[in-house]
Amino acid sequence: MVVLSAAVCTKSGKVLVSRQFVDISRAAIEGLLAAFPKLVGTGKQHTFIETDSVRYLYQSLDELYVVMLTDKQSNIIEDLDTLHILAKLVQEVSKSLVEKVILQKAFEIIFAFDEVIALGYKEQVSVHQVLDYLTMYSPSAEIARAVKQQQMEKGQGIINDKITQFRNKKDDDYTRPPMGAGGYSSATSPSSSFNSEPSIRDKKDKVKEGTSSRGSGGMQLKPKDTTSQLMNALSREDPRVREQTKRGSDSDSRRAEVQKEPIDFTMNETIKVTLLRKGGFSDKMEVNGQLTMVINDGKYTGVSYRFENFNDKSYAVQLHPYLDRTKWTKTGVIEPKSGKSFPPGKTIPVFEWRHTSTDESSAPLIVKCWPTREDDGSIGVTAQYQFTRQGPNENFSLGDVKISFPIQGSKPEIGETSEGVAEFDPRSQTLNWSLELINEDNAEGTLDFTVARGGDVNALYPINISFSSNCNYCPLVLAEVTMGEEQVGYSLTQGLKSEDYVVDSK
Repeated sequence: MVVLSAAVCTKSGKVLVSRQFVDISRAAIEGLLAAFPKLVGTGKQHTFIETDSVRYLYQSLDELYVVMLTDKQSNIIEDLDTLHILAKLVQEVSKSLVEKVILQKAFEIIFAFDEVIALGYKEQVSVHQVLDYLTMYSPSAEIARAVKQQQMEKGQGIINDKITQFRNKKDDDYTRPPMGAGGYSSATSPSSSFNSEPSIRDKKDKVKEGTSSRGSGGMQLKPKDTTSQLMNALSREDPRVREQTKRGSDSDSRRAEVQKEPIDFTMNETIKVTLLRKGGFSDKMEVNGQLTMVINDGKYTGVSYRFENFNDKSYAVQLHPYLDRTKWTKTGVIEPKSGKSFPPGKTIPVFEWRHTSTDESSAPLIVKCWPTREDDGSIGVTAQYQFTRQGPNENFSLGDVKISFPIQGSKPEIGETSEGVAEFDPRSQTLNWSLELINEDNAEGTLDFTVARGGDVNALYPINISFSSNCNYCPLVLAEVTMGEEQVGYSLTQGLKSEDYVVDSK
């Protein structure tokens, strides 16, 4: 077979991408493609059209056509197989079959076509192989990136050295007495360096005075903070720089505040459960957590701290063997055993906890599917999520929520969604429903989509769910940290993350 050209065009005949594989003029290809829409408009239901000189093979993709031109002696069976591969690659590379995206991804599409067809003949490759070739690791590119990064770092180092030199010169000029007959004059006193910038007329007068009386002191240049002046100028010109500078200063101040705290606590949890399609759990829900601490100030190695809700029997708590378990059991206070102390500057595992439940209402997020078989054989699905607040924090919420439905066959038709955004990933063959935040304000939400004819409801499972939270599921609350009678400052970081959270078809 000999493929003359492959192209992507609109149904009105506008060519978006075209790739020639043999020695043929651009004018000839443009003429052949310009005639294509008129030939399709004859009403014949075929995937190919023959003329006196060439054969057109085409496949419709929504509002676009993938068109392949071959000679009339070419093997049409092989040509159709090549056409299907090209059509799949266009979908995989562009992700969205709209004109704007096709134009943005034009070079990637051309590169994909080149992997399939060489000098007019089909290569023995699959769609997955071509996608691997397009995303293949390149040592040369990595070396180029590393060299560029090294050059940037070197340049930044030179800039920092220059800034340091300017600042040192500035300090020297403030402290060095002027050369001349004697001491500081009223015109060159150190305090004059901190005054506001004089006007142009004042500068001229001072230059004249310095020229007429050189013996009292030479002309001195006032050093300036080049970096701050540059940032101030950019801030006046561009609001984004001003906002970034403000965020940077706020971040520095917050970082300074965190560093001032003598003790840092971290409470991290993971949750895993397998929900059943008809309700309940396949086994049980499990929540595992750990409390760690870092003592930043060495004088607080004998610190103690108290927790609320420590006597909740639904949680099994395991303390570090160097801690006083009796005091914990009676009062909820954590402190080292007699003769022991917390080592400073190290991450110390204080205790771990585990919680299990078989009650479906204890799951923070429940997802259900409500399928309906349509008259044309397709399946209309309404997916629903329900959020239940858990833990002691009234502001308990879930962030970065992703609900993934496996899809078999062709791309599903996505309908309305009350919350979040839904999109189909052709590589993983999943429909991903993404929500930035779920809390009590959007405790329920729905997504409508349609699976193509012949689909199976059970193929929508298992549904994989991932999320995170800056609150804990565990009811333990850190109430106070003390050293004798002294209240000790501390920082507390909390987090909950899904580990294996799925909905099964049973």
